[in-house]
Amino acid sequence: MSNIYLAPSAAVPVAGTPGIRFGNIFVPLYRKPKFSDKHTRFLIDARSGLQELIGNLLLYNNGVTVSDDGFEFNGSSLCSFNTNGHNELDFGESGEFTIDMRLTNANQIHTYNTILTNGDSGNFPDGNFNFRYQWHEYGLFWNPGGDPWFTTGGYAAHAGDEVFHHLAITRASDGYVRLFVDGRLTNSVGNSGHVLNFTAWNMVKFGKGGINDGNAESSYWTGRLKWARISDICRWTGDFDSTQIGE
Repeated sequence: MSNIYLAPSAAVPVAGTPGIRFGNIFVPLYRKPKFSDKHTRFLIDARSGLQELIGNLLLYNNGVTVSDDGFEFNGSSLCSFNTNGHNELDFGESGEFTIDMRLTNANQIHTYNTILTNGDSGNFPDGNFNFRYQWHEYGLFWNPGGDPWFTTGGYAAHAGDEVFHHLAITRASDGYVRLFVDGRLTNSVGNSGHVLNFTAWNMVKFGKGGINDGNAESSYWTGRLKWARISDICRWTGDFDSTQIGE
């Protein structure tokens, strides 16, 4: 039982979740991910149905199916988590952070394919953050800035390969934002005035962009997400071995 722990009150069980029933009360049990530590501020893991955050967090699910193979996004589905009051997810203009995940992309159905965003603000005001898979590469659309596109530079043409890839976005104390694919640093840029706040619109959302992100239909993502994590530390500034992270 050393790899099992009692889920916190914030946990959202999914169909097939192992657990113990005491009368009408069901207590879910989860395998604690080895990659959860004191710097983890948000974590979902399809293999255990785990959702981990300080305090309560409510899930809104619109069409996403969950299995040990991942959270399945079909090009018209999304899920979001209510972050109202969770100030630990407000990284401001200069706070260190890491967003990392393991996913596989289906062949692109739509244009914008937004994997992760912090809200539904359609006109991209200060702090609107969108992480997309567009034109066969990963990119950030993050206001403000004269050049909002920040991409992997073509090193990501693997849609439809059915392989789970590790992706990471970090910001270090030097102010640089870095983008990694499978442990390889693919791009970095100075981060002047870019706010990252997952409480600005009270959500962490997967599978669809803002209401005017291109247009509503073209901003859906198609693929599978095995897990996603948000940390309050910069975990990497250079190339690293990603093969065992979250495995």
